[in-house]
Amino acid sequence: MDIEALPMALPDGIDYDEFIVGTYLVSFPKHIDIPKLAPALAIEQSTATWVAVPGETPEVRRQHVAKVIGVYEIPDHEWVIPADVQDRNYVIQIAFPVVNIESQIPMLLAAVVGNISMAGRLKLVDMRFPAKSVEGFGGPKFGIPGVRKLLGVKDRALLNNMIKPCTGYPCEVGVELFRQAALGGADIIKDDELLAEHVLQQGAGARQGVHGG
Repeated sequence: MDIEALPMALPDGIDYDEFIVGTYLVSFPKHIDIPKLAPALAIEQSTATWVAVPGETPEVRRQHVAKVIGVYEIPDHEWVIPADVQDRNYVIQIAFPVVNIESQIPMLLAAVVGNISMAGRLKLVDMRFPAKSVEGFGGPKFGIPGVRKLLGVKDRALLNNMIKPCTGYPCEVGVELFRQAALGGADIIKDDELLAEHVLQQGAGARQGVHGG
């Protein structure tokens, strides 16, 4: 990738009601020009077009390209980089159009972290959300009062149980584990985030059984 050939995505200003702002702490060897690299990170996480393509019209870029709104060196060496400095540290701020993400957490993670998480020593440290973005997330469906009302428990702490192992057991075993937890007094039984219905894998196995003999 030729950083010199990238279009600069440094705006005169942005409408903060239309952008989610990600703040990153990055550290790279001193020979890397971070102010020129920053737009590459912004473009990678939005339109991701390094060369002119037919579908990327000026209107597409105007509405969908992420923009670098701040690059700050810490500490700022001003005029001379000390001879013993090997790495330079920066805070970079990138504004992502809300229209790219809307109210989808997977899209938020893909846009704000995504591919640039593999860029090296780069860490997302903060995000600023506009009101229109936050309003799209309804919050907990029941909340604490709602959960207590559903369970009929008002005057004591709730007991939560998470089944282990996280995955690997058949449905019949899971049913029995859940039943025993409920009989033991658990108010809430939480399935683990690693527990899933592996439909695609099961389908692939079935196909292999049919075609593989």
